Amino acid sequence: MQELPFTLRELASQDWIIFVCMGCFILMAIAKRLFPERSLEFSKLPISNKYFLAQGRSTELKHPFTIILWIAGVANLSLFIGFLLIPQEKDPLSLEISSFIQIAAVVSGFILVKVLLEKLVGTVFDIESLINQYIFEKISYINLLSVFLFIANVIYILGYHDSKIVLWVVLAVTAAILMLSLLHSYKTNEQLIFSNFFYFILYLCALEISPCLIVYKTFF
Repeated sequence: MQELPFTLRELASQDWIIFVCMGCFILMAIAKRLFPERSLEFSKLPISNKYFLAQGRSTELKHPFTIILWIAGVANLSLFIGFLLIPQEKDPLSLEISSFIQIAAVVSGFILVKVLLEKLVGTVFDIESLINQYIFEKISYINLLSVFLFIANVIYILGYHDSKIVLWVVLAVTAAILMLSLLHSYKTNEQLIFSNFFYFILYLCALEISPCLIVYKTFF
């Protein structure tokens, strides 16, 4: 009887991916535990802007609640991008931890540089309070979307990683929600925008559209 040849199939270890997801969950739980009222207002962002109306809230970019959610958000977004970048023919969960760290470094660096440039614009044009409020609103919406990405990552890892359609649908929904949140911010400040429309267009092209195109070219 002829023996059939066989080859060993390499299975990608998901242990570190699970640990990253657990870390994100723990960070979000800590934020909710330490700041329950703020967390409740934050969770209502899709239906209410009360979170932005609290006195002094627009200048609290360095608040622990925002920082904790931002760290978890960077990890969630980096994991999601890593899944998207894996070739179709490879194991969907074959993302290496070194690649994840590189993606996280690019994502965090991109956000930090963008925030610093926007703050510089605010200083040059003497509109620091407005820029701080705009940055805070944008970071808050990104943090909220990172919770959505966390859920999507967990679902993808546990049962739907045979097809990337789920990831592309999540990406489309996330982009749509982020665009709507930006439009809401622009709508809130429409009088100032229309009175300085030329500078607004320059800002939009230089600090919103161009960086996104650069990041897209970097990854894809």
